[in-house]
Amino acid sequence: MKEKQNKNDILDVVSERSHVNKKDTQAVMEELFLYIEECIKNNQEVNIKNFGVFVPKVREKRKGTHPKDHSEIEIPEKRSISLRLSKNLKKSLNK
Repeated sequence: MKEKQNKNDILDVVSERSHVNKKDTQAVMEELFLYIEECIKNNQEVNIKNFGVFVPKVREKRKGTHPKDHSEIEIPEKRSISLRLSKNLKKSLNK
C-alpha cells in the first residue's frame, strides 16, 4: 500500500471491496463528499460513528507580525474544520 492515498485510490478499494462498479461507487462518493461539505458550510457537525466528528470552526481575527518587515498586521477571521476522532479509532491507532 502506498504511503499516501488519494481519492482515486479510495475509489478503487471501495469499489473492489463492495463489489460495485467504479462508476456507481464514484457517484456515491461524490454525493457523500458534497453532502459533508454542505453540512460544514451550514455550520453543522458531521458525526460518522466509529470514525469521528467533522467540526466546523471559526478562527477569530488576530494580530500578527509580517515575516519580512516585522510590522504588525491583522490576520482576518477564517473558517476551518477539525476532525475529532472516535474513541474506538483513537484506541486502535494507539495499540
